[in-house]
Amino acid sequence: MGGSSNVVAQSWKLCRAVVEVFSEQYLRSPNANDLVRLLQIGESRGFPVYVDDIVFGSTAKKLKDEFVEFMHSEFEMSMIGELTYFLGLQIKQCPDGIFLNQTKYAKNMVEKFGMKSSKTVRTRLGQQDKLSKDAEGKDVDQKLYRSIIGSLLYLTASRPDITFSVGVCARFQSALKESHLKAAKRILRYINGMSELGL
Repeated sequence: MGGSSNVVAQSWKLCRAVVEVFSEQYLRSPNANDLVRLLQIGESRGFPVYVDDIVFGSTAKKLKDEFVEFMHSEFEMSMIGELTYFLGLQIKQCPDGIFLNQTKYAKNMVEKFGMKSSKTVRTRLGQQDKLSKDAEGKDVDQKLYRSIIGSLLYLTASRPDITFSVGVCARFQSALKESHLKAAKRILRYINGMSELGL
C-alpha cells in the first residue's frame, strides 16, 4: 500500500509542477487521482499521468507546442506524437471520430488461458447457461477462475458487449463450480472470434 501511495504522490507532484509552469490556476479532477486539467479563457488542455506515462491534449495547437517544448527541456521524453496506445487501449484516430479497442490484450488473454485453438461461439452465454449457486456442482480451481474474471473485467473498458455476462460470472467467485468456469470459458471463446470489436 505504501509503495502505491508513493507512486500516486510522485505522479501528482509531477502534475502540479507542470501545471504551475503553464498557469496559476490548476484543478485536480474529482473523478481521478491522476488527472489534472489546465483551464484558460476560451482554451483548455489536460493530461492524465499514470506513473511515467503522460497523455496530453489541447484545444489549441499553441498550448500543445508549449507543453511539448517544456517537457523536452525538463525530462527525457520518448514517443511524442499522436496517441496510438495507452494502458492496454489501442487508439485509432479516424476522420469521423476515435476508435478504441483492446484487440492485442484480448488475443493475449485468450492465449494465456489456453483457448486460442478453441471453437469460437457467436454469443457470450448460451440459453442453457443460466448460472446459479449450483451447490451440487463440482469444485474447480478458484485461482484460475478469478484470474479469468479479472482479465475479462479489464477488457470491459472497451467491450460493453461482454459487460453483463462477465458481471454475472463475477458474482460466483466465492463459491464457484464447474458450471461457472464453463460459462467464463465460453466468454473467452466468444472473444476469440470477436477480438477486434471496440468503441
